[in-house]
Amino acid sequence: MIPTGGKNSLLAGAKALVKRFVADHSGATMVEYGLLVALISAAIMGTLLAIGEEMKADFAIFSEAFRRGS
Repeated sequence: MIPTGGKNSLLAGAKALVKRFVADHSGATMVEYGLLVALISAAIMGTLLAIGEEMKADFAIFSEAFRRGS
C-alpha cells in the first residue's frame, strides 16, 4: 500500500513498490512453465507432422480392408 501523506511519502511508497515488484519471482515460475508447455507442444506437433502421412496411409489401408470385409 502506498502512503499518501505528501510528496516524500509518495516517493518512498513508489520506491517500496518497485523494490517489492523486483523482489517478487513468482511470475518467473509461471513463465518457465509456459515455455515448458510450449516446448512440449511443439515436440508433439513435430512428431505428429513427421508420422502423419504414414498414419494416413495406414488408416486408408485399414479402411479399405474393413469395407471389403476382410
